[in-house]
Amino acid sequence: RSPKRDNGNGTSTDPALGVTWMKCAQGMVFDSVGNTCTGNSSKFQYCDANDDSCNGGVSGGLLDGGGNSQAWDTCNDLEFAGHTDWRVPNKEELRSLIQCTDGMTPADSAYCGDGNYTSPAIDTGLFPNFPGTWFWTSASDAGDSGDAWGVYLFYGHILNYNKGDADSVLCVCSPKRDNGTGTITDPALGVTWMKCA
Repeated sequence: RSPKRDNGNGTSTDPALGVTWMKCAQGMVFDSVGNTCTGNSSKFQYCDANDDSCNGGVSGGLLDGGGNSQAWDTCNDLEFAGHTDWRVPNKEELRSLIQCTDGMTPADSAYCGDGNYTSPAIDTGLFPNFPGTWFWTSASDAGDSGDAWGVYLFYGHILNYNKGDADSVLCVCSPKRDNGTGTITDPALGVTWMKCA
């Protein structure tokens, strides 16, 4: 797996996933002189309704701009470091940031384990002054339309919780890429499209 790299502009890139992360949670400010984040993270609702209106009306779907989602809006409206394609990360992308002491990656509804993490359970070299709070993913819970998945980065816990709760957001982008073969890949969706009809 390729190591994540600091881009020196308030973002870090994970070449293995093909994504670029904001270094700071939404509400915090990137300090370019100290290459750190200052202030406090803001809190956002996944959806103002405990149903699937913010995730395409599909049980287990991803945030798609429908309904009224503060989490979607805070990333979708963002222009930073030359990118305008920011979004809320999916569950696997956010899970990839969890750093347990033994290198394991927790399964759904699990965490690093007692004594197996340093809080926050994330690489604080790449994500400085990072809050150990709950962070939304874009994934709704297929088993309960009122819940969505999040990660509690205090100890790397992946859990579903109420969409109406207000929690932190870390934005990510994954530009679509032209494969030079008549196809375009969208890493966010994990799909490849034909360029011609």
